[in-house]
Amino acid sequence: MSMQEQGKLPYIVWIAGDRLLAQERWRALVGDAEIVRIDGRSLSIGALAGEIDTLPMFVDHKWILVQDFRLPEKKGAAEPKGERASPGSSKRGSPDSDPSRQLTAALERIGPSCTVILVSDEGDRRTRLFKLVEERGRYIELPSFRDYETPRMAEWVSTRLGERGKRIPNNLALEFVNSVGSDVGILASEADKLAIAMGDDIVVTDAHMSVVAGSPVALRRLIDEGIMRKQPARAEALLEQVLAGNENPLKILNFIIPRIRDLLRARLLPEGKSDPQAAVLVFGHMHPFRLKNLYAEAERFSARELRCALHSLVLADTCLKSSADPSRVLCLLVSALSGGISHAAFAHVVQSYVEPWD
Repeated sequence: MSMQEQGKLPYIVWIAGDRLLAQERWRALVGDAEIVRIDGRSLSIGALAGEIDTLPMFVDHKWILVQDFRLPEKKGAAEPKGERASPGSSKRGSPDSDPSRQLTAALERIGPSCTVILVSDEGDRRTRLFKLVEERGRYIELPSFRDYETPRMAEWVSTRLGERGKRIPNNLALEFVNSVGSDVGILASEADKLAIAMGDDIVVTDAHMSVVAGSPVALRRLIDEGIMRKQPARAEALLEQVLAGNENPLKILNFIIPRIRDLLRARLLPEGKSDPQAAVLVFGHMHPFRLKNLYAEAERFSARELRCALHSLVLADTCLKSSADPSRVLCLLVSALSGGISHAAFAHVVQSYVEPWD
C-alpha cells in the first residue's frame, strides 16, 4: 500500500545515480500507469506547480516524472534587461525570489492523488529539498561509478546477485567487471542474465560465467593472469584449460592479437592517457574504464616487447594454418608472450613450420 493510500503526507521520490538503474526503479514504482514527463534541464517551476495542482483525469493517481533534474541555482544580482520589480512584488534576494525555495514550496503542495519523481545524476543531502523528501517521501541513492573503481563495482555486482539469491566469489566478481566494463546498466543486465541462467544453483562458478558478455572466461584469464602478469607457469596451466575445452586454436590467437595490438598503440601514444581527444583518434570511443586499464597494462611492457609479441603472433598464425601441431605452437607462443622464453627463441623453434620469405 502506498503512502497516499495510507493517508500519509504527499509522496515525493528523488532518485539519484545511474540513469538506467534509476529508470529501473521508477518503472517498478509506476508500473503501466501514464506519466507526465518534464525535462529537468530546463525546468519551469511554474509549469511543475501547475501539473501538481491539476487533478488527475480518468485515473486515481497522477505520476509526474522530472528527468535530468538539477537543483535550481539562485538568481544573480542583476535584473533582466527591461524588467522592473512591480510595486508589491518580491525584492531581489528575498526568500520568494529564491528558485530553491520556490521549488520546495511547489512540492509542498503535492496532494494525496499525485507523486512527483525527481531523477538526477547525483543528490545533495544538504539541501532544503532533501529534508522535504525525507519528511514526505523517499530518497533513493544508486551507484554511479564515475571513478571506475573495479573493487567497488565488483562489490555492487555481488550485492545485486545477492538480492536474487545468488553468491559470487570475489575473484569471479572482479572477473565479471573486467569482462563487462563499468557501464552500470550493462553490469545490471549481465548480472540479471547470469542469475537467470544459473537456475536453482546458488554459487557462481566458472561454468556459469560463460553466459557473461566478454567471456570465454578461461581465455580472458589466460591473457589477464598469465600473459599480462608475465607468469609463464600460470599461462601454461590456463592454456591447458582452454585447449581441454576444444577451443579452436585460431580463435585463441584472434582473442590475443587485438589486446597486444592495443597495448602497443597505448605504448606509442602515451598522451592518450590524459588526453581523451588524442585517444579517440587511435582507439575510437573506447569506454574510459577499458582505456584506463589498457594504459595501466601497457606500462608493464616496452614498445620493443610488444612489437616482438606481434611478430610472434604473425608467425603463430602462419604455423596454425600449416601442418604444425597447434598445441605445441600455442604452448610455445604463450611461453614467449608471458616471458618464459624469448621471442627470438620462439621464432627459432617454429621456423621449420614457416616458409622462408624472399
